[in-house]
Amino acid sequence: MLYQNGRLLKRLWLVVKADWNSAIKQKPVCFLLCALPLVVLVEHWAMFWPVMLMVLFIGLPHGLLDPWIALKSVSLKKTSTWLFLLGYLVLSIVVYLGWVISPLFSFVLFLLVSAYHFGADWGEQPTRSRFQCIGLGGIIIALPVIFHPAETMRLFLLLTGYDFSDVMWLFVVWCVVGTTFLLYRPNKANLVEGLLLVIISAVASPFIYFACYFCLLHSYRHYAEYLPRIISRQDFSIRFVSLLLIMTYLFFIGLFLSLESIGPVEDKSLQTLFWGLASLTVPHMFVIALSKGKKS
Repeated sequence: MLYQNGRLLKRLWLVVKADWNSAIKQKPVCFLLCALPLVVLVEHWAMFWPVMLMVLFIGLPHGLLDPWIALKSVSLKKTSTWLFLLGYLVLSIVVYLGWVISPLFSFVLFLLVSAYHFGADWGEQPTRSRFQCIGLGGIIIALPVIFHPAETMRLFLLLTGYDFSDVMWLFVVWCVVGTTFLLYRPNKANLVEGLLLVIISAVASPFIYFACYFCLLHSYRHYAEYLPRIISRQDFSIRFVSLLLIMTYLFFIGLFLSLESIGPVEDKSLQTLFWGLASLTVPHMFVIALSKGKKS
């Protein structure tokens, strides 16, 4: 009996060990492991501009694949490319105007939309609902609030003009709820990623932590899922991608120039980045929802 139990425990250990080894071999996890010593050894603000460039040239362009993703879906299959881009631009402008008119409401909406979008990275299991995806995404958003409350509250104040110090406990609750969802029927790779994100959020500034997640995990997954199929299609064009990239950067330059200079240029750059990302996230999420709906 003891011998049989011993063999069973050994077999179980081999299964768990293989699972964890498989998790460690995941490319996004490797990227985070490579980033970890960098964010530990280098001063937070000494990395501001290199990290900003990483977000602009690695993270931001992952939305450039949206026309090919959307126009392949059933809902928009007969829509012309330029009509799609016009609708995309109009929706982005509406979101930006909403941010200007009501920054607090727009910011809260942006957090929820981003949480759902990010939580979907960990929410591939069919049993996870939209609410669970928002909970999972809350882990990513809440970690810098927990580890660096003063810096994160300053960033929130910069973006909205409101002090969120009195509602910090909501982010803690959000993180606890998301962690509960993550631990329920856990995926080993997701647990390893979550652990590494906790470590990075503890040692790095909120912006550097965000850049590590946005570029090394979220954007990488998007490229890995869609780019190989898209570049093999006959309608894919490097020139058209370049045009979209130039238009995107012009949008951000115009946004930067339109903002008042009320502090350091780093603050104005952060405002431009997050307001611009907020404007582009809503249409981008709409495209991804169409894509996922087509698959299901």
